[in-house]
Amino acid sequence: MNRKILTFSNIKKGSPSFSVFVFNTMLVSGFVETAQAEWTQWPTGSGGNGHYYQVVAVGTAISWDTAQANAATACGYLATITNEGENTFVFSLADAVPGAWGSPALDEFGPWLGGFQPPGEPEPSGGWAWLSGEVFAYTNWDTGEPNNAGGVENKLHFHAKWAPGTWNDLQTSGVGLIFGYVIERESSPGVICSTVPTVSEWGMMAMAALMLSAGGVVIARRRAA
Repeated sequence: MNRKILTFSNIKKGSPSFSVFVFNTMLVSGFVETAQAEWTQWPTGSGGNGHYYQVVAVGTAISWDTAQANAATACGYLATITNEGENTFVFSLADAVPGAWGSPALDEFGPWLGGFQPPGEPEPSGGWAWLSGEVFAYTNWDTGEPNNAGGVENKLHFHAKWAPGTWNDLQTSGVGLIFGYVIERESSPGVICSTVPTVSEWGMMAMAALMLSAGGVVIARRRAA
């Protein structure tokens, strides 16, 4: 079946795709994107969802909020991971972009993903969600994670190359350690979008999905069979 993503009225609900503005160098909130990999499709013929992913290496530290704002500008969202196959595929893309890792010498602090923990949820592992609104069922936390170090860690990123595909929780600012992010989009690149959700709107959509799911309504992105 296909995945659907929650949208506001300015983005057609159930639309078969998001459009994208592909850019090579863009100044966003003081951060300059210096390198980005090609868009790569996870083909349905290989068991994928048909979506496209792009790893962006910023060249300087970037927060989760800024990364999501940039992803929205590209008419996508920080990547959602719903199963082991998707995790392996997306990690392989991130692994191939050294600049997307905040500590290349240690192979640590990989790019941001779209997971977040809303305020007030039980720590450290309660209530985690995806920006897309999909159920946060599959997980691949590294050993001892999430641990909410310092009581402020509520965003998700790839942890380390030496623990392939594992996740870590980190505070929204990234504390100067995160240098990249992964964008996911549904349609092939090439079309410029006109209106995209803000970071807060993405959060509201994800929270709405959680509330609807709790009431028995299933929210899912369009996923190819």
